[in-house]
Amino acid sequence: QLVNEVGLNAKTFAVYPLDICNPILELVTYGLALVAVVLSRNFGIPSCSVQFVFWFVKMICKAVPFRTALRTYSTAKDDSDQVLLLVEIISYPLIVAQFLLNCWADFGEDFQKPISDKSKPQSRASTLIVPDLLTFVSPHVLNLLIDFVNGNEEPWKGYFYASLLIMTDFATILMRNHHINMMFILAFRIKSALMSAVYRKALVLSNATRRERTVGEIVNLMSVDVAKVFDVIPFSTLLWTAPLQIGVSIYFLWLVIGPSALAGLAVLLLLIPINGVVSTKLRAYQVAQMKKKDERVKLMSEILSGIKILKLYAWEPSYQAEVLKIREMEMKTLKAAAYASAFNDFMWACSQFL
Repeated sequence: QLVNEVGLNAKTFAVYPLDICNPILELVTYGLALVAVVLSRNFGIPSCSVQFVFWFVKMICKAVPFRTALRTYSTAKDDSDQVLLLVEIISYPLIVAQFLLNCWADFGEDFQKPISDKSKPQSRASTLIVPDLLTFVSPHVLNLLIDFVNGNEEPWKGYFYASLLIMTDFATILMRNHHINMMFILAFRIKSALMSAVYRKALVLSNATRRERTVGEIVNLMSVDVAKVFDVIPFSTLLWTAPLQIGVSIYFLWLVIGPSALAGLAVLLLLIPINGVVSTKLRAYQVAQMKKKDERVKLMSEILSGIKILKLYAWEPSYQAEVLKIREMEMKTLKAAAYASAFNDFMWACSQFL
């Protein structure tokens, strides 16, 4: 249905709502892209993912109109149509060039400013809660799409379901990766703070404390123990998101298959004590491995400090055998821990099918 008719050069042109909304939306999106450029420069961000995604989507969406403009430009009858098609032909290479420029980070003094993390805890939590909830939206949209294929509904619903499924998955991946990125940044900061604290403490230890603590123990604190804290931080949010995901999953399974969903919950509850036993064994293996490592590092420190005496009395073979003996015991502990960890991973991988 026509909105109105405009007379121009004794000709009548039909004006549809799309002819009005499309330029307005494009103007708004280009304005937001300009705002993103300004904010990136003000905050010292050398590469903005929002701009990259925007120009990538713009390039994909404009490919079909660009091809149509190339095919119909020579056959256009009106001068106004030729002007519009020419603008379309010229603008698409510029969009492609803008996308290629956003594939590399900017350099310069304006992008060397330190970036301060001013995000609130609520915003960090939302980047995890929203993708977790969107994970349950995709199966429902897929179910609607399957019902559409099997039924006789309007064609526009199929396009809508397919587009909604793509946008949901895209938003889930984007927000989840953003959350993982923030958690790893937090883990790196905690790791740096702990290593700095251990190093500063090691510099001011008294002589009595130095006799109680070996160099190997201090090195293990700065390398192994801090690394384990670093490994835990990115996944620490699972302590409260995992119960939420399990609860929502059981609820939707109950709606689909009824009481049979409790079988999956029973298997999950059964695996918890098994995982506890395996975790206890892994902790014991870790303690044993750390003791052997401390012993090996201590022995190596003694060897390096008295290397002249070892060379003088030709004690290298005996000390080498002692180091290799400790190392062999350490390797046995690591192998046992690897087997236990592999069994734990295999058990949780099989739980999805059970």
